[in-house]
Amino acid sequence: MNLYITDLGAVGDGVTSNTAIINEAIERVHAAGGGQVIVPRVSFLPARFF
Repeated sequence: MNLYITDLGAVGDGVTSNTAIINEAIERVHAAGGGQVIVPRVSFLPARFF
């Protein structure tokens, strides 16, 4: 499974925190048995992932 974080509503404006969306993407890919969480080349605010 490949999942773009923008498909879940992530905003690459350099201001908006996308931590919850990225964590959700990781959880969805894991639940599907593996794959890739894809982060497009735009300015996403750095955050901690769990």
